[in-house]
Amino acid sequence: MKAAQNYGRNRVRNYALVLLMFRHGLRLSEAINLRWDAISFADREIFVQRLKGSDSSVHPLVDDEIEALEELRALEEDDVYVFIGERGQRLTSASVQRLITRLGKNAKLTVKVHPHQLRHACGYFLIN
Repeated sequence: MKAAQNYGRNRVRNYALVLLMFRHGLRLSEAINLRWDAISFADREIFVQRLKGSDSSVHPLVDDEIEALEELRALEEDDVYVFIGERGQRLTSASVQRLITRLGKNAKLTVKVHPHQLRHACGYFLIN
């Protein structure tokens, strides 16, 4: 999380991306397809459209998630998708994979990091 807050030009986006992928166990494809109309700031909820046959559901959003998303929304007022790249298009799978790998290196982790590890980390955290 700290690496995401301190890496690159899109720190707000990077932090929100890692935070939501970890907290909500988002697959890479679910994260890049996340739209602003799936987020209700008033109800403090996010609708997670699951892929690969999983059940879609509504998840609560906590304070730090709301703050990160509000800050990101202020930067991307007119965008449909939540996670946008520098060219104004939603992030691609390859760009998120590169980003997460770079964040792992920036955090000085000794293993190669990939996006799906955030989903596994969410499950591990919930079990414990």
